[in-house]
Amino acid sequence: MNFLYKDGLLGEGLFSSLLDSYSHSENAAKAIVNRCSYLCDKISLFIREGKGRGNSSISVASIGSGPGKEIQQLIQESDILNGCKLSLIDFDSESLLYAQEKILRLKIEYKRCFDITFIQKSVTNVLTGGFPFKDQDLIYAVGLCDYLEDSLSKALIAKLYESIRSGGVLIIGNMDPSNQTRFYIEYVMDWYLIYRTMEDLIGLASGLVPEPIVSVECEATKTNNFMVIRKP
Repeated sequence: MNFLYKDGLLGEGLFSSLLDSYSHSENAAKAIVNRCSYLCDKISLFIREGKGRGNSSISVASIGSGPGKEIQQLIQESDILNGCKLSLIDFDSESLLYAQEKILRLKIEYKRCFDITFIQKSVTNVLTGGFPFKDQDLIYAVGLCDYLEDSLSKALIAKLYESIRSGGVLIIGNMDPSNQTRFYIEYVMDWYLIYRTMEDLIGLASGLVPEPIVSVECEATKTNNFMVIRKP
């Protein structure tokens, strides 16, 4: 993920640099970069709405957080996260350590005031041991269900939906089958995903109680879909 976010050409030699340039120009790479901007906008909007209703301490959790690029960007852009309680959850210890080092450094550098917790958990841990926090205002998992079969995705969404409070939002991201880069990333990069249309995503939210308000959005390339589930 960090390679996709970096500016400039990487690689040793002309061929490596050209391959890097081509990879960054493809829709899947652009969609991932756009995903970060999408999340920054949604998180900022949701926090402003919450604070406007008098909720001064918004709880936000990222599942499959990776480097937490959107949190890094928000810290640098504004003080919108001040007063919030953030939780970054990932199964990979190296990703969590990297995110922790980057985010805590930026927090000090930009003099931001928020609480943040880094937790190592797999999807299985979340499903069998329970989600570690209740009454979250916003939970998002935007690069996770792309690797999970329908039954597992539905179970995870149901578990996370239980963990948001009334009026809270759950955002689930998934690559669309129209991804023009699909064959390149599979045959060249050995990167296989489970693709879902907007209708497929909505189907993963069926059966949730209480019945949620569900909408689906996408980023500029229309390669990455986002299902927004609001608990009434």
